[in-house]
Amino acid sequence: MTEGSHLAGLRSKCAQLAALQQGIEELRQRAGRVLELSRDRDDSSQPPGIRASEPVRGQCAVLVSLLQRLGHDDLRPSEVESLVHLANTKCDTISAMLQRPSSSVPSLITLPESCFSGHIGPLVGTKTMISKLAPAHSALHTISRKPVTHKTIHLGKCFYFAIKMTPQQMAVWGPAFSKAKRAVLACAPTLGVVELLEHAAKTLEELEAWSDCYHVDKAVGEWLRGRQRREEIVFPLLARVKVAGWWICVANRRHWKLISLVDIHLRDMYVEDDSRWDDPEKCSGYNGVACSDWLGAGPGPHHLTLEVSWGDGWQIEDLRHMLKPSIKRLKGLQCVPVSRWHLDDVVDIPLQLDDLQIDVDRAVNFEFLQMIAHLRSTWMAPSGVITFTCRHDVTFDVLRELQHLEDCPSLAGTLFYLASLVKRVVFPHGLGQGEAVPSVVLYRLPQLVFSQAEKLDLSRSAVGSDSLPDVFLSHISDAHFPRVTTLELGQAVGIRAQEVVRRATDLKSIRELHFQKGGRVSVPFFFPRCLGACSQTGPPLHIKTRYMDSADVRVDTSVWALWEGGGGSEGQKGVERRIQKISVTVHWERTTRQTGRRAGKKGVSSEAAKKKGGDQEGDRGILKTCLHAMDKCPLLDTIVLTLCGLSDFSGDELEASPVEASPIDMLSNELERAVKAEARGCWHRLRREARRKKGMSQ
Repeated sequence: MTEGSHLAGLRSKCAQLAALQQGIEELRQRAGRVLELSRDRDDSSQPPGIRASEPVRGQCAVLVSLLQRLGHDDLRPSEVESLVHLANTKCDTISAMLQRPSSSVPSLITLPESCFSGHIGPLVGTKTMISKLAPAHSALHTISRKPVTHKTIHLGKCFYFAIKMTPQQMAVWGPAFSKAKRAVLACAPTLGVVELLEHAAKTLEELEAWSDCYHVDKAVGEWLRGRQRREEIVFPLLARVKVAGWWICVANRRHWKLISLVDIHLRDMYVEDDSRWDDPEKCSGYNGVACSDWLGAGPGPHHLTLEVSWGDGWQIEDLRHMLKPSIKRLKGLQCVPVSRWHLDDVVDIPLQLDDLQIDVDRAVNFEFLQMIAHLRSTWMAPSGVITFTCRHDVTFDVLRELQHLEDCPSLAGTLFYLASLVKRVVFPHGLGQGEAVPSVVLYRLPQLVFSQAEKLDLSRSAVGSDSLPDVFLSHISDAHFPRVTTLELGQAVGIRAQEVVRRATDLKSIRELHFQKGGRVSVPFFFPRCLGACSQTGPPLHIKTRYMDSADVRVDTSVWALWEGGGGSEGQKGVERRIQKISVTVHWERTTRQTGRRAGKKGVSSEAAKKKGGDQEGDRGILKTCLHAMDKCPLLDTIVLTLCGLSDFSGDELEASPVEASPIDMLSNELERAVKAEARGCWHRLRREARRKKGMSQ
């Protein structure tokens, strides 16, 4: 390399450094203008919409750091050039943001502090105020720490979550919550959270604390099982509480004095302790001893609502330590038979209830009615009212319940009221030979109105040999059963049930008929004989048939019939014109099915069954019966076949197409499309049978 080339390289390097020096100077002047403009916008004398926003200040901080980096002496020219380019880009960004200040300044921070304390704070609560607003906007940081902002406290996000408070957190947030009026706590009652809540004792008016955790957390269980606090903590304004789980015993453990409390809602639950796994305990303690202080101090009147997280509710003996004369309204009590000394020990507490609401989750019986009468005479004010809430599985047996009035006529009002609430009514379809109906039943039956009943159940009636008196038949009407949608036949498929079933299917609200068969069934069928007398006019019906495993019924090899025993003459099958859907469920055990197959291989068949299946003419399998149903029922649009036993569960729908086509073509196509893999072994036979019949018809 010559001397000339070296000199040329130096001149090139000087030119590059001169250009870089010029770029640095231009950046210095430009950055100064941008930062000065940003400082002017930050001036507090400027209107809020003109001030620099948080993002602008953040970009300026980045620009300053780049300028500081450029002042270092250890940078190579390439690094300096890269930093100059980045700083110029940042100046472009800041200039563009300063030209549009209103688009980046949130209007929320322009609101006065009184708006946060009087409106936004109580509405969105503490959780949103702390976790969303304050960190994003430093202008709100101070507001979020002021007690006047926190009228509503929101803590926790899941019912089993345990929040642990440090002394530093307590020092900051305790004073911040000191003026709260409402608290919503979705967390376990750890000691720190409870102490935080006690900072608002003088101003708190409403508390909702929910903790549905089935296992005892050490942070909760240790102090809740420990000794109670000795000093009283007075809540002078707290008027409403709704607490669940471990929260229901906090008032006792912390020695709270609630002098203004009126509405009290307690949700009890069982919890499991790892150290005592075989002995789960209730949070309320024995006979409610752990939650009695909610009602202990204030004069009332108290409105007490009880709830549980399991099937059984609060029993009478659970209230032994809680009942006070100040209670005027009690809801959520369950009355189940208890020993007499338990009942007297609790019921004899003097009360004057204006309203007693009782949850009914079992069958109405004489012991239950006696207990209600006892409560009415000992707990209720002269003008007090007892109301009931019935669960769906509560049944009302007409014959059995009305006979109670023979010994206690005074129970009639309570019994009639319960009849208007139940969802399921057990009605007789016939009388045993020589059985007489008590006169009190004949007299009281017309007064029963089952206004909420949805299911009329004949399954528990005795096998009838004598017809029912006319008063029973006339009672099955729209006036007495305005909402019944389901008729449960059970195994009451005898001829004596025909008149009762006919009356029931004439109800305007009826939509479904259910029956099931157990024991040995030689010819399974779709429609029981008792439907033969039903009218051909009325609402569309859904027939649900269920064969239990004891019936030894198989879809592919049994001889099926459309009607039980042939169903009688064609004139007695008018109900076929109303059938819109058929559901057949077959339960069987694998051993039963395998036994049947082995018997079939040996040639063992039931000739009698073939003769009884008049609709089937000896054909095996359910296929032809499905085709027969499609032919006989003009409204039929769906057949659902459910098999339980071959796999865990499988269901298949056979859609009766409205298109004019051969019934065999329709059924074959639907079987090919709808059959599922779980029942492949059973349904392959049906598909082959459909193809064979299709080929014969062609």
